[in-house]
Amino acid sequence: MKPVGLVFKPKTSFDVLKRELIPSFDSVLEDWLGNVKRTTFADPNYMLEITYVTPPFKAFVERIVERLDIPGVIGGPLERSFGFGKTHALIYLWHLFTSNIYKRSGISINVDVVRETLVLGMDCSKDRPLVRIIEELKAYTDMTHPIVRMKDPLLLRAVVEVLREYRRKLYSLSSEELAELISKIMEKYSELGGSPRLLLLIDELGWGFAQKIRSFTDKIREGKRSEADAIYNEANTIVNFLSYLYAKLYGKSVAGVVLWVLAEQDRKEIEALAIKNQDNETIYNKIKGLLNDLDVIAERYSRGLGGTGLAELSYSPEHALEIARYRILKTVEGISLAKLQDEYISWLEVIAKQLNLVEAFIHYKEEMKKYYPFSLGLINLLKKLMSARDVPATEFVRTVIMVASEASRKALHADPEGPCTIGVKHLNIPGTVQAKLMREFEADWADAAGDVELALSKIEPDKREAAETAAK
Repeated sequence: MKPVGLVFKPKTSFDVLKRELIPSFDSVLEDWLGNVKRTTFADPNYMLEITYVTPPFKAFVERIVERLDIPGVIGGPLERSFGFGKTHALIYLWHLFTSNIYKRSGISINVDVVRETLVLGMDCSKDRPLVRIIEELKAYTDMTHPIVRMKDPLLLRAVVEVLREYRRKLYSLSSEELAELISKIMEKYSELGGSPRLLLLIDELGWGFAQKIRSFTDKIREGKRSEADAIYNEANTIVNFLSYLYAKLYGKSVAGVVLWVLAEQDRKEIEALAIKNQDNETIYNKIKGLLNDLDVIAERYSRGLGGTGLAELSYSPEHALEIARYRILKTVEGISLAKLQDEYISWLEVIAKQLNLVEAFIHYKEEMKKYYPFSLGLINLLKKLMSARDVPATEFVRTVIMVASEASRKALHADPEGPCTIGVKHLNIPGTVQAKLMREFEADWADAAGDVELALSKIEPDKREAAETAAK
C-alpha cells in the first residue's frame, strides 16, 4: 500500500483553507457589486468546486427551489449548520441564483426559476445592512453588470421602473418603505407578465443583534440614553423589515423564500445578556421583546410550511467527515479514490488475517473504506468533535475540517512517505485533546494533556511513539 503522501495532495493550500473556515457573506456581496474578486468565495466556480453536496444539503436547496415555484412567502431562521455551514449555504444559494453554476450543480432547478427570481442579501454584522439591498437593486438596473445577462428582462424593467419612483429618497427609506419597494417590484413584474419570485438571504442576524444589544446595555448603564436608543433601533429596524415584508407580500401571487441566520450560540448570548441585566427592567424588557418579536415573525414565515422549519435537518458526523476530506484532499492526477479504497481494504484484510483480527476488521471495514485516507483513530476523534455532548464548544463541521487539515498538513508535508493513512499520529497531544472546546472543563483537560506530555517525555525514545499513539 502506497504512503498517503504519494497518492494525495492538498486541494488548496492549508493556509488558504484556514482562512476560508470563516467565510464572509458581506465580502461576497461587496465583490459582486464591484465585479471584483477579493475573496475566493466570490467566485461561483470556486464555490461549486469546494462544496460537497451532502444529501441534507441537496434536500435543503431543492426545497428552496421548489418553494420558489409555489406562490406564497415562507422562510425562517437557520439555527444549526447541518453538514455544510450556515454562511456557506447562503453563499452557495447566492451564486446558484446569480450565475450559471446552476447548470453544473447537480441540483434540480428550472432555468425559469433562476431567471425570474429577484435575489437580495445582507449581512447584519455590518452597519446599516439594509443599504446593501438598495445597492443590489441598483445593480439590477446597471446594464454593464453580469446580473442583467442572467435575469428576465421584464424583471430588470420592473426594478428600473420602481426604483425611479423612489430615486429622491432611496438611501433614507424606513424599513416599512423598503419592504413596500420590494413588494412593488414584485407587483410591477407581475403586471409586465412575469412570474414574481423573491429570495432574500440574511447572514449574521443573531451575531449582529448580540453585538448591538451588548453595546446598547453598556450605553444605558453609562447614562448615554440617546446613543443606546439609536443602537437598539438599528436592530429593531431589521426585525420590523422582516415583519413588514411578510405583511406586504402576504396574499399576493409571489413565490418568496426569506432566510436569516440566527445561530444557537448567538441566541444564548442574547439571552445571557437579558439575564445579566434583569436588575434593569427597561434593558431586560427591550432584549426579551426583540427576541420574542423575532420568534413571532419566524412563526409567521413558517405558516406556509405547516409550522415546520425550512431546514429541519440533523447533524451527521458521517457527512462532516466526507465534507472534510472533500475540502482538504484530492488524489494525484491519474489515481482514482475508489481504486485506492479497494486497495487499502484488501491490504488491511491480509494483515487482519495474519494477526487473527478478522472479526474486528469486518466490523470496521466499511467505515475505514468510506473515510480513507483517514485512519480509524482519526475517524473516531472527528466523530467525537461533532458531538456537543462530548465537546461543548464544538463548531461542528468547521472544527472537524480544522483538526483534519492539521493532521493532513503534517502527513503530506512532514511525513509524505510514512503511513498509508492520515491519523492521530499526525496530531500532537493538545491537537488531539482540543481543550479550548471543553468550556468549563478546559482547565481540567489542559492539565491532563500536560500530564500526559510530561509522562511521555520520560519514556525511552524507542517506545515513545507507540506510547504516544496509545495515549491519543
